[in-house]
Amino acid sequence: METLKYINMRFFNYLFYRVAGYYLNRWEDVRGPVYGITLVTLMQLFHLWIIFIVTALFSEQVNYYLFEKWETKTFLYSWILYPCLLAYGFNMLKYLKFTKYEYYKNKWKDENELLKKKRGWFIVLYVLLTIAITIILTIYRKHNSYY
Repeated sequence: METLKYINMRFFNYLFYRVAGYYLNRWEDVRGPVYGITLVTLMQLFHLWIIFIVTALFSEQVNYYLFEKWETKTFLYSWILYPCLLAYGFNMLKYLKFTKYEYYKNKWKDENELLKKKRGWFIVLYVLLTIAITIILTIYRKHNSYY
């Protein structure tokens, strides 16, 4: 039986493969893998952000240390920049050095067209819902903060 970690990594691998393939095939843009890496990193960071927001809603100390303390600082002095760079660097290594786009292309080359279409719509829905949930929770936390 597959573990949750493996399922999540496989989903992000598939997300990378589809986004990179879209730009490589449709637009003939050689930077397709970079776009795929960027979207995977954004989705991973949105998940982390959702966890932080939900935790901050239930804990006054977490809310203060993760959000309130940094609201008067600029982006460069906030704590959010470093995890973004770390996650992006990790994903760049993973998808450009260790497992390249061609590996995933060979892995999913025999994918059924109907299944590929369903998964494509699922990816679009996943991205839109993740962004919407993050925005809604961020606004809710800001208007219901402790301070």
